[in-house]
Amino acid sequence: HMIAAAGAVLESERFADISLCVHPKMRGRGLGRRVLCALIKRIQAAGCEPVYRVEDTNVPSVRLARRAGLAVGFTMDGALLSFPEEE
Repeated sequence: HMIAAAGAVLESERFADISLCVHPKMRGRGLGRRVLCALIKRIQAAGCEPVYRVEDTNVPSVRLARRAGLAVGFTMDGALLSFPEEE
């Protein structure tokens, strides 16, 4: 059985769109972070930037992205994208 998996699709020569899945019974054990961090390293080694899309209501996934070192570029509310204010 699959317990955790991550993959990426090259959206362009520069960006790789990440997908992540962890079996519900296996969550909270660090598996998502391990597979996500390994994938991010491979993406960056290939000279691309990782893109991790998540709905803003998916708090565990947002927290996982931040713990993996990813900055919030935008959040999603269904199909609506929200970009953070420029500093």
